[in-house]
Amino acid sequence: KLSVHLLEDMQHAQLLPDAVSFNSGITASETGANWQLAMMLMGCMPCMRLTLSVINLTAAISACEAASRWQSAAGLLGRSHGHGLVPNLNTFNSAAAAYEKAGRWE
Repeated sequence: KLSVHLLEDMQHAQLLPDAVSFNSGITASETGANWQLAMMLMGCMPCMRLTLSVINLTAAISACEAASRWQSAAGLLGRSHGHGLVPNLNTFNSAAAAYEKAGRWE
């Protein structure tokens, strides 16, 4: 949650967070297995007029994997094309890890 506070502090200091700032928060969410925070940060990016990237997508899917939320990982992967994102090998590997961790690999 410290990453959210840093993003809020940036705004209070009249510094606009950029895509790198948000990606750092999403990656920190992965470390803490806080998939909800990762999803929230991804949802905030378009509101800040920031473009989502495959890096953000992969980090959010990894956060879902760390929290054993395979359904959320699958949802992100399924909606990626709607956001104009083309998943890469790392993205698919992160999703596969989420499925495997949950015993959903068939």
